[in-house]
Amino acid sequence: QRLIKGMKFHFLSSGKELITARRRGALTLRDARTGKKIREITPRLPDERITRLTSSGDGRFLALESHSGYGEASVYHVTVWSTETGKIIHQAENGAQPLVPTFVHAHEAWLALREKNLLHILDLEAKKRVKNCSIYLPSALKMLAHPQSGLLAIAHGAPIGTVQIWRAWNNAPRMEELTGRQARVWSLSGDGRRLALRTKEGAVQILSTETGEEIWTTPVLNRCYRLALSQDGTALALSISTQGKSELQIWSVEKKSKLKVIPVPGIDDLRYSSTGEFLSCVFHSDDEEGEELIERELVLFSTRTWKRQCSIPYLNENDPLPCFSADDKMSGVVRDREKLVEIRSTQDGSLRSKLNPGF
Repeated sequence: QRLIKGMKFHFLSSGKELITARRRGALTLRDARTGKKIREITPRLPDERITRLTSSGDGRFLALESHSGYGEASVYHVTVWSTETGKIIHQAENGAQPLVPTFVHAHEAWLALREKNLLHILDLEAKKRVKNCSIYLPSALKMLAHPQSGLLAIAHGAPIGTVQIWRAWNNAPRMEELTGRQARVWSLSGDGRRLALRTKEGAVQILSTETGEEIWTTPVLNRCYRLALSQDGTALALSISTQGKSELQIWSVEKKSKLKVIPVPGIDDLRYSSTGEFLSCVFHSDDEEGEELIERELVLFSTRTWKRQCSIPYLNENDPLPCFSADDKMSGVVRDREKLVEIRSTQDGSLRSKLNPGF
């Protein structure tokens, strides 16, 4: 998901439904296969830039973060709705700092929010904060959660590029720090058990989120701009750029060796799919001087053969990064110029449906 002129869309965990949202427009639940409207959760959103849209694992709650104003006058807001009733469950604001709403538990309606330099866990059903689940967090940049284990990975800027792993326990709620490292590029495996991060020296370090212990550190890799861990954390994909050339490297974490090197254009995004069937790459090509973007495409590589499974061209550099359904069978891509969302098959890239929800 990425902000593009007020547009946002988000697949629910079933992969059969998605939420579309835009500033000054409706927040709508839609059928992902046909694009038809199931119902409006709210008829009109405020005139604010939408910065984050996420849902609980069971799809019952939806959290939307928006931003108004500029500079010192800017304000971030979060609104949480029940998708069943359309009623607002919770609202919060945090001045000029993002709240970064993140659902952190698979079976409980727990939502992590950063308010006034403190990260809290909010129980949406009990409508109160979870006790012993607050930590000091002066500057949040990014949060990733693994709801099945209650694990929360946080990247913040104090000191610059710090990554911390916390776990919210259900039987005796508390936030327990597992590890803290400094990194600017990082990735969490799909099962939440491993964390990969690029060190200041240029190597990539694999850590256990359960114990905080180091599993493996790669040799020093110059200019590693993107990295992604597979669902089980056994494979590592890296975007490496040297002497004006880019390549995609695939490493085995278990064998501690390089498996594949694929020459590629520049990479804007790199991640494994939900089921691990393919690796998603967004490539860009520049002109001969390397100054003007002339082409951009989404390419899916099969993780069994490392051959291209399909390719989806982008129309312009403003098209956002794609969003995938939970079963990996569909990909959603916003077409900025046409003001629509395309739902495409990940098997062959064919167009399944188009959504034009008043963008």
